[in-house]
Amino acid sequence: MSKSELIARMDADDRMKPERLKLQVEYLQEITDIGLVSSKVVHIPQEGHDARGYSSYITWMNEIKSFKEISTNRFIESPLAHPSVMFRKELISLYGNYENGNFPEDYELWLRLLDHGVKIGKVNACLLEWRDSPGRLSRIDSRYKLKAFQVLKAKYVSRWLRKELPEGLNIHGWGAGEVAMQQITCLEEYGISLECIYDINLKKTRAPNSLADVRHIEEIPKAGKIFLIVLIGAHGVRSKIVSFLSKRGYLPMKHYLLIA
Repeated sequence: MSKSELIARMDADDRMKPERLKLQVEYLQEITDIGLVSSKVVHIPQEGHDARGYSSYITWMNEIKSFKEISTNRFIESPLAHPSVMFRKELISLYGNYENGNFPEDYELWLRLLDHGVKIGKVNACLLEWRDSPGRLSRIDSRYKLKAFQVLKAKYVSRWLRKELPEGLNIHGWGAGEVAMQQITCLEEYGISLECIYDINLKKTRAPNSLADVRHIEEIPKAGKIFLIVLIGAHGVRSKIVSFLSKRGYLPMKHYLLIA
């Protein structure tokens, strides 16, 4: 066990900027209510390797900097690059270490810490060069497959809803595509049922074992009448959904959750 009060993560094939540790230590010393700090990263793909999907993910991740943004977007994807983090050692004593299982262990830890109310921040600078190759674990290991992420999200989304959802408010979903249906099934396994699903395409089928019917998005009621789970995360679509909901008075984490 480390003798220091702070623990920094690093992978052998990545490279951190010389000032990384200094800046993150100073960040945690100055902002005492932050338990874990990350940073923006530079994507270094292997030559000849098509990494456009991963590059898009890193662009999204780098745009999420404040605790509010990290908390709001936590169920979409991991908002932190694992080898970029530094955290207070006491968090491990309080909330447990990395856990083994068929899930991404870093993302599970971030969700667990946030579930316990730990605040997470980011240094607004690129302090890590994150190497990407076809053989990296996140590309080939079953713990990083879509199903593993969906099950993990369902676990912590269900915990969040049971703590935060106002009593008597029905849960609806946005998205009736194949991936959305898979996520709905995972939610049902954790006891979360959707009363209704909205989509543009009304011909899409409803989720297996679900009583939810599919309605057009124009039927989404005003904010406060329901709680909405957004199950669509296609490139460029999420921002349009957020804009649509904002015009109807919806606020993130109050009236809806983004989980894709």
